[in-house]
Amino acid sequence: NSFNQVSMAGGVDLPWNTRISGDAAFGWMRQNADFLPYTVNPLLDAAVPPPRGDADAGIDTTAATLRLASRPIDHLRIDANVRYDDRDNTTPRDVYLYVSGDSLDQQGIGSDRARLNLPNSYQLVEGGFEAGYEFFERTELSVGYQRQEIERTYTEVDQTTENTYEAALRSRPLSWLQARVEGSYADRNGTEYMYRSPLFGGFTPEYVGSITDPDELFENNPLLRKHNFADRNRSRVLGRIDLMPIETFSIGLDGAWVDDDYDQSTLGLTQREALSSTIDLSWTPIEILTTYVWFTYENLKSDVDGRSFSNAAQASDPERDWFERDEDHVYTAGVGAELHLFDDRLRLRADYVYSMANTDIEVGTGEALTPTSRNFPDVESRLHDFNVSAEYQFRENLAFRVSYLVEDLKSDDWAINGVAPDTISQVLGLGEDTPHYRNHLVGFAVRYEFR
Repeated sequence: NSFNQVSMAGGVDLPWNTRISGDAAFGWMRQNADFLPYTVNPLLDAAVPPPRGDADAGIDTTAATLRLASRPIDHLRIDANVRYDDRDNTTPRDVYLYVSGDSLDQQGIGSDRARLNLPNSYQLVEGGFEAGYEFFERTELSVGYQRQEIERTYTEVDQTTENTYEAALRSRPLSWLQARVEGSYADRNGTEYMYRSPLFGGFTPEYVGSITDPDELFENNPLLRKHNFADRNRSRVLGRIDLMPIETFSIGLDGAWVDDDYDQSTLGLTQREALSSTIDLSWTPIEILTTYVWFTYENLKSDVDGRSFSNAAQASDPERDWFERDEDHVYTAGVGAELHLFDDRLRLRADYVYSMANTDIEVGTGEALTPTSRNFPDVESRLHDFNVSAEYQFRENLAFRVSYLVEDLKSDDWAINGVAPDTISQVLGLGEDTPHYRNHLVGFAVRYEFR
C-alpha cells in the first residue's frame, strides 16, 4: 500500500481589511498486494482462479479550499468559504467467483456467488458564508448559510444536497463573564433512492437476468434507507458560559443537543438524538501551578426499524417488522495538574481520566415473528487512563520530552462473551471476547527548531 500527497497553501491581503487564503492537495493511493486463492481446500472444485493477480487498486484525490475573511466596516465581519473534494477510484472492475464459507464448490458466472467489486467514487462541493455584527460592545450576532452537494457512484443515491442555516450570539458583557449560544437547522435531500443499485452493480448480468419475477429484483428491502444517503432533518443547539470570578479560578459550563429525524425512512435508522453537558474548573493557586477538573455526561438515543424476510412476499409484510431502541449513557471525569519550574524551562504534567459507559437495548417484533418486547442485558465498559509527562527546554530551540501512559479497559457485552465458534446453530463465530486490557506506553521525543 502507498499514499503520496502534494499540498500547497497561500494567502493575499486586499483592501477593505480583506484577506483571501486557500490551500490545495493532490494525492494518489495505490495497492497491489497479491491475491490469495479462493480456497486451499483440495476437496473443493475451484478451478477458476481470481481474474487478476492483484486488485491494481488506485484512488486519485483532489482537495481545494478557498476562504475569504473581511472587516469592511467597524463592527461587521464577513467570512466565506468554498471547498472541493474529489475521490476518483480507478480500480478496475472484475467478476470474482468466490467460494462460500470455504466449504462449497465454486459456482458459475450466472450464480449469486459471482460478484463484481464496486469502486466507489465521490465528488463534494460545498460553500457558504457567515456575517456577524457587533451591535453592543463585545456582543455579536451572526447568521450563516452552508450548502453541500455530493455526487457518488455505485450507490443507491447519485446525489445528495444539504442546506444548513446557522445563527449564533456571542457576548462578553463583563470582564469575568463570556457566553455564547449557537443553533442550526439542516435539511438533506437526495435524488431518487435506487434500491436495486446493489443488485445491478454487485452481481453479474447473467445472474440478474435469471431472476424472472420483477418483484424479486432487489438485494436490500425496497423500503430500507441507508442513513448516510437518506433524507434527514437535523436540529442542533449548543451553548457555553465561562466565568472567572477571581483571577486564579475559572468555571466553564457547556451543553449541546443534536436531533436527527429521518422522516422519509420506513426501514433503517429513523431517529437519533444526542445530548451532552460538561462542567470544567481550573485553579491556579500559585503562578507556577495550574490544576483542573472536569466532568462530562453524554446521552445518545437511536431508533432502528427493520423487517425480517426471505422472499418478495415477506419483504412487503409489515407484520414481519422488528424494532430496536438503544440508549447510551456515558460518564467521563478527569483531573490534572501542570507545573512550571526553573523559569518555565521544565514543565511537568499529570492527567487522570475515568470513563463509564452503559448501553440499554430494547427490541420488539411484529405479529408474524412470535411477538415479543424485551430488554437485553446492558452493555458496559470502564476505562482508566493515567498520563504523566515532563518537558525540558534545554536551549531556546531544543527541548526534550518523556512521557508515560497506562490505560486499563474492562468491558462486558452479552452478545460476545461466552459465545464460542459453534454456539449458534449453522453459524460459524469468531469465539472472540470483549476487550479487557492494560497497556503501558513510554515515550521520548526531541524537538529542534531551525531558525
